[in-house]
Amino acid sequence: MSADLLLNGTPEWSSANYSVIEDASPLSAADTQGGVGSFSATVPLRGNTRRLWNKTVEMSDPERGKTTGRITEITGSSNGAATITADSRLIALDVERAIAAFTGDLGDYLRGVLGACGIEEGVWVDEQIAERAVVMPGWEGNVWDVLKEICHTQQIEVALVSNNVVVRFPRERVAQMHRTSQQSWTIATGELAQSVVAYWDEKEWVERGLIYPAGGWNTDVDVIQVGAGETLEVELDLEPTGEDGTGAGFSAVDVEQPTCVSEVWLDNVTESCYTISGGDNLIIPPQQWYDGGGSVTVEPIEGGTRLLLRVTAPAEEKYAPYSLSMPADSDDYSSLRLLGSGVRYIRHRVELAVPGVDGDQASKEVGVEIPGRFLDSYADAWHAAQRAVAAFCMPDASIGFQSRGIHRIGDIGSYRYPTDADFEADYAGLSTDDWDEQYEGWTVDQWDEMWAAKTREDFTNQAFGNIAGARMQIDGTWYRITSATTTAATTGGTAVADTIDADFEQAWAGATVEDWDAVWAGRPVEDWEAAPLEGAPA
Repeated sequence: MSADLLLNGTPEWSSANYSVIEDASPLSAADTQGGVGSFSATVPLRGNTRRLWNKTVEMSDPERGKTTGRITEITGSSNGAATITADSRLIALDVERAIAAFTGDLGDYLRGVLGACGIEEGVWVDEQIAERAVVMPGWEGNVWDVLKEICHTQQIEVALVSNNVVVRFPRERVAQMHRTSQQSWTIATGELAQSVVAYWDEKEWVERGLIYPAGGWNTDVDVIQVGAGETLEVELDLEPTGEDGTGAGFSAVDVEQPTCVSEVWLDNVTESCYTISGGDNLIIPPQQWYDGGGSVTVEPIEGGTRLLLRVTAPAEEKYAPYSLSMPADSDDYSSLRLLGSGVRYIRHRVELAVPGVDGDQASKEVGVEIPGRFLDSYADAWHAAQRAVAAFCMPDASIGFQSRGIHRIGDIGSYRYPTDADFEADYAGLSTDDWDEQYEGWTVDQWDEMWAAKTREDFTNQAFGNIAGARMQIDGTWYRITSATTTAATTGGTAVADTIDADFEQAWAGATVEDWDAVWAGRPVEDWEAAPLEGAPA
C-alpha cells in the first residue's frame, strides 16, 4: 500500500516507502519524552523538488488515514529519487512564547496558547476537558515543553489526528495488533531516588491587588538606588523566595503605574506608589522629583512572572543618590508598592518518600521536583508525586513490537461508517422545515462527505495520531504505547507498563480473598509488580 503526498490539496506523488513517527504525551513528571512527531517519504525527483522546503505537505494513506506537516529537509540522489522529511503540524508549538495569566475554562486557555503559536483552526478539545475551570499563572518558555507539563498535571494528552490538534483523555483507546511479527520485552532497574517533591499553588484571581512586594513587604525586599541623571532598569522577581521554594508569589497581567508620594507605610496596599529619599536620607517632595525629570515606570515581562522597572533620576547631584525608600528609626525600607491584576498565590511543598529505597541504593536524593504552577491543591500535588514515585523504585518494564497494523481498515473487517444512531443523535427534534432550510441545494456527494467526516478521525479509520497513547494488555499488564513508527508495511514501537489502580479494581471486581490467594499466596511482591493483573477473573 502506498501513500499520496499532497501540496495545497493536490496529489504530487505516490510513495510506497514512507514512515510516520508519533510520540505520546507524558503522564508523569518523571517522563521527559514526547516529541512533536514527523514523517518522511521517498518520491521521484523533479525539477521543483528543491523548492519545496518549508512547504506544508499532507500525507494520505487509504488504510491509515492522514497526517500533515511542514517540510524540513529534502535530500536527492543520482538514482532519480528524493527523500522528503516533514515535522508534524505540532512543530508550530516548538517555539518560545510568553503567555499571560488566565482565569476561565481550560478549553479557552488551551486554544489561546495554541493561537499564540499560529494554530487557530483545526483544534478539538474534549468537552469535559474544555469545561474545567482553571486559574493559570503566566509563564515564558518553550510552548511544547510547557504543554507536556500541563498534560501530566491535568492528565490529558495532545495529539495530531489527521490535520486536527486534539486534546483528549488518556487511556481511552485500546490497540489491537494484527499479525504481530515481532515482540520483545525489557525489565531493568531504573534510576533510584529517595523522594519526589511536588509543589502546589493556592491561587486566586485578583482584579486589583498588591503585586510587589509579592505577599507584602518584608525585610528581604531590597532598596533600589540610582545615581544622578541615570536611568536604571531592574527586573523584579515575583516568584516565591522561600529557601525551600515556597512562599507568596504573583503572576501579573496589568500593573498600575506608580506615583511619587510623600510617605509610604510598611503595610500600604492602597495604591501603586513610592517615595524618594535623597543622599541626605530626607524625603524629596514629589513635585521636586517630577520637575527634575524623575520617573518610575513598570511593565510585566516573561509572562508576568517578573516586572521590568525603569527608574530615571534628576541630574541634580546635590541630592544623589536617589533611593526608592522611606526613612525609619531603625533602617530605611523599600517604599515601592505596585498594584495590578493577575494571579496571586501561595506556594506549598509536598515530599513523598520513595518506598523500598534507602540512601545507599539511591543515585540521587530527590528524583524530580514538580513545579506547582499547574497544580492547585495538596491532592493534585500528592497524586502528581505519586505518579512519579514509581519511576524511582519500580523496575522499568517495556515492550517493543512490530505488527502488520493496528486497527487498520481491512485488518479488522471494514471501515466504520455512520450509523442510524449517529443520525438520530444529530437530528433529534429537527423539523422538516428546518431540514429543508439547512440542506436545500445539497448534492448526494456533499451529504456523503459530511457524514464520512464524522467518523474519519475514529481510531478504526485514522491510525496516524491515534497509535501513540493507545494501550494494550499483555501477560497480565497494561502497556501504553509511548512511541510508534508506521511504514507502508508495518507498525512498530515501544510501550511502557501502565497498569493503574482503576485497571486493578476492574480486573478483580467481585473477586474474593480466596480468589486472590489462589493466584498470589506465597509469591513475592516482585512477581505481582511484573504482572499485576495475572490471574484476575475479568
